[in-house]
Amino acid sequence: MHYYLAGIISITLALTLFLGSLDQFLPFVSDFSVYLSLFLAGIGVFLILLSEIKRIMIIYRATETRVEKEQGIINKRVEHIPYQMVEKISFNNPWYKRLLKIGDIEINTGEEHFWIKSIDHPEKVEEIIHNAISRITRRYSEPAGYQRYPQTKSPYRNTRQKPYKRR
Repeated sequence: MHYYLAGIISITLALTLFLGSLDQFLPFVSDFSVYLSLFLAGIGVFLILLSEIKRIMIIYRATETRVEKEQGIINKRVEHIPYQMVEKISFNNPWYKRLLKIGDIEINTGEEHFWIKSIDHPEKVEEIIHNAISRITRRYSEPAGYQRYPQTKSPYRNTRQKPYKRR
């Protein structure tokens, strides 16, 4: 994400140099402002492309039992966290990421933090993970073969026993 900001700042500086807005503040730059602005614009475009490539090369999956993060093309690295280990999910969406309609989700297991960074529609992804966690916890909280039946009144439930009297 920092590459995005550096790229945008670099392109903005290149544009101001190209238009000559900084000539009055930096007179020594006016001789080579075109070359410097092209160089800064190239760096800005490179930084934005680099951050997009890094973002695209990471694949996140939310399966029925776990969250997976797969990185790399040649050297693949896969991390996963089962839903049973998840203690807390937090959602981070600062103003500059809201402009790009992306956000971060942190999954905390108590021992480690698992970040899902710069994803589109992070609210929907967080909701999907919450629903999957609730399904898993519901499944493991009930004993095997357990079925819920509506409660009926037992004829023995409301019978009173006579209090024991001392003689």
